[in-house]
Amino acid sequence: MRALIAIIISLLTLVWSSIVLGSEPKTLTIGGTGSGLGFIRLLGENYSALHPEVTFKVLPSLGTAGGIRAVKTGAIDLAIASRPIQEMERVGLKGYFLGESPFVFAVHPATEVKDVTLAQVVNIFNGSIPAWPDGNRIRRILRPDTDSDWQLMSSLSPELAKALEIAQETEGLFQAVTDTDTVSYLERIRGSFGGSTLTMILAEKRNVKILTFNGIQPGVAEPGKEKYPLAKPFYLLARADASAAVEGFVDFIGSDQGRQILAQVGIMPANERSQSYEQQK
Repeated sequence: MRALIAIIISLLTLVWSSIVLGSEPKTLTIGGTGSGLGFIRLLGENYSALHPEVTFKVLPSLGTAGGIRAVKTGAIDLAIASRPIQEMERVGLKGYFLGESPFVFAVHPATEVKDVTLAQVVNIFNGSIPAWPDGNRIRRILRPDTDSDWQLMSSLSPELAKALEIAQETEGLFQAVTDTDTVSYLERIRGSFGGSTLTMILAEKRNVKILTFNGIQPGVAEPGKEKYPLAKPFYLLARADASAAVEGFVDFIGSDQGRQILAQVGIMPANERSQSYEQQK
């Protein structure tokens, strides 16, 4: 009898310790913008190595808006966004600004170019430059005109904004619905040209050629050198009543190890982990 009581007490102690220490098995589901899935998956793998009781399920691209809707309804635990969050979207959520990653122009790996200028980007998208120097036809990869990547490119100059309008009206061009589609086209289609995010290419180890832009290498600017002009922000969003497991993962992302992982895959981390999206308007 005493042996049985001792066993019961031991089991209760283990259960209580699991509750107190938060070590019960937990799977966090994450979704959102396709360009952020690679780095969040990498962060999750490193966190699970330290906390085996927490595992991660990263969904295929939902887009920023889809991720926000899913986290609000509780369908996922965390959402990744690649644009500032609108006022009406913030209700019931808390979020963190993670940092920025250069938005880059990229081509099929066999294309024999290394740099592209703003004038060339304009003329590629408006069709004035139909082929690469080696004679291969340029295959323009388009995105929906409501997409944040498309709007980011449009902000570079009025001439490029007009060129992108012309491209959207041109029949027969490749339309990439998601960030993942864009990079997949760039990998597969010889002569392809389009925009993506440095972190997506690095974190997912995609086989595309990243071009310098106006002679500037994407990344952190060296002292005395011109800063790369295009960057895409990333935010992490959770419900206001997020679980302890979610909070633990968020803390890890803001730690020295988490910030180092982000930097290694092309994200310039925020100066303060706790910077909220309200502070990043």
